[in-house]
Amino acid sequence: MTTAPTNVHGSGGPAVPRTPADVVDASITAALLHGVAGRYAEAIDVLARGAGDVAGFGVVALAMRRESGDHEFVSFVGDEEGRAMVLGKHLPAAALVEQTEEADAWGPLRFLPAERATPTELSWTPDLAKVDHPDAWDPDDWFSALLLRADGELTGVLTLDVPFDGLRPDADTRARLADYVQRTAAVLENLDQRHRVEQQLALAAASREVIRRADPRQGARAVVEACAPALVDALGADAAWFHVVDGPSVIAHRDSPDDRRVVLEEAVTTPEELRLLTRVTRHLWSHQELLMRSLFSRPHPGISDADLAAVDAWLERKDVTTVLVVPLGTRDEPLGTVVLARSGPQRDWSDIEERAARDLGDDLGDALHTAAVFAEKRAMVGYKEQLIATVAHELKNPITAVLGNLDVLAELIAPTPPLDASRRAAERMGALVDDLLALSEADGPQAVPTAPARFDEAVVETVEMLRTVAAAKEQTLVVAVPSDPVPVLVPRGGLDRVLGNLVGNAIKYTPEGGTVVVDLEVAPAVGDSPATAVLRVVDTGIGIAEEDLGRVFNAFVRSADPVARRETGTGLGLAIVARTVQRAGGSVHVDSVHGEGSTFTATLPLATPSVPRG
Repeated sequence: MTTAPTNVHGSGGPAVPRTPADVVDASITAALLHGVAGRYAEAIDVLARGAGDVAGFGVVALAMRRESGDHEFVSFVGDEEGRAMVLGKHLPAAALVEQTEEADAWGPLRFLPAERATPTELSWTPDLAKVDHPDAWDPDDWFSALLLRADGELTGVLTLDVPFDGLRPDADTRARLADYVQRTAAVLENLDQRHRVEQQLALAAASREVIRRADPRQGARAVVEACAPALVDALGADAAWFHVVDGPSVIAHRDSPDDRRVVLEEAVTTPEELRLLTRVTRHLWSHQELLMRSLFSRPHPGISDADLAAVDAWLERKDVTTVLVVPLGTRDEPLGTVVLARSGPQRDWSDIEERAARDLGDDLGDALHTAAVFAEKRAMVGYKEQLIATVAHELKNPITAVLGNLDVLAELIAPTPPLDASRRAAERMGALVDDLLALSEADGPQAVPTAPARFDEAVVETVEMLRTVAAAKEQTLVVAVPSDPVPVLVPRGGLDRVLGNLVGNAIKYTPEGGTVVVDLEVAPAVGDSPATAVLRVVDTGIGIAEEDLGRVFNAFVRSADPVARRETGTGLGLAIVARTVQRAGGSVHVDSVHGEGSTFTATLPLATPSVPRG
């Protein structure tokens, strides 16, 4: 194969300078210009190509050292087939050490003739016929330049192949290349580091987007389905298999490498694959490691050769080039696994991507753990609410029977204090059971009303019903509603309970001579926010202590205020209000000053179309 000299300025530019010094200067200048413009891949290619021009070689590969000790190929110029095979792959540290130890050393240069060379795990051999010469270049010769810092630390390796003259490098060639490497090593490292910082910032932003999508309150499946497409995009994968212990198994994939859409499907995992995944995941989690497998994988300490072979066989069956296995977990237990996959002639995972994947695995593990806690709490709450509903139903009939028998007894004998006390006690038990049943109804499945209820009518009727109670305490009871209908999609019974509790409480906890204002208005739509009905119940009562404000809408909570405790109550009224309003897509909150009064505000979405008045 014959390769022509390249142009360090790119296609269409001026011819290659003739002297090695000019090649160095032009290469560095062009590289820096590309770097300033943010085109770091082009900048590194320019410097790699310049090394070939100086030394008279048509193919040059550049591998930069990574945190693991391996070297990642960041540039390959001179052969498109070789570029597709090598670019982005990792050269294991052990293979590089073995070759450099066996090679002839000429300062920073290393030359290993084919007759002494052992093929590396990552080999690319050009299609090149040997010339008829005692120093003819052999396609399996290895000629490299070590990029060294001033302290002697290795930062990268330039490997050259396909000499223009078909010969092994002579003294003059070696001198020119050594000078070039010495002058460009720092520039190459700087460009590489700047590019890596840019990658880190981009991955950090993408990672935040992945985690932003996770809402543990919706459950493990919702976390996986929300995060999977963003994770595939963030880490440049073609597919990702998610498996959650005792949870969903989902695959997110692109239909083709050029397709930006990510499709979600149920992942079908055989029992053998599941056992293999479990063994590998437990090992990775216990050692806080990731597993990368590709065409050029190395042994992974702690995972058996048989399991690694099984992973490689899985890659082959799935037509995958490289995978990154990331354990998901929190505390001491793995909660699942995500297997990121790339297909086709693509690069391995960089150490920056591995670090981002590890951090995302931790964050997703936390989200899955929180989802499990939410699910457990929901189950406990559901059990408690079902128990309360069952007990309330069972008590309803006996209490009704007790009240009925007390009525019969009152007709047979004259009223007595014990009889009156028994009736009051039975009525309080009945009220408690009614509130428990109302709370159960507010928490249970609710059918969507077939027609809106008139909020304005419910307000007027509730106030009129309670007006005599307010009058008995010489209170001023004010009501204001719009002249037009205010329809909301809430069952009328639910509206009556909300109003009865809010207005009833305002009257109950307002001293004699106080004022209670019930105001209903319509807030118009603003932007994407729909129109709402806003109810305010304002009183001049005893108010709520600051330490009680955050829990007034919890079930069975009553104020510690002795004045408030003198009034009878079950501690369920405001819980019923909150759950009824929230289930209808609304909200409720309270503003209060202890000793001065309270304002309860309930907001409900306005139904459309309006209900005609009348």
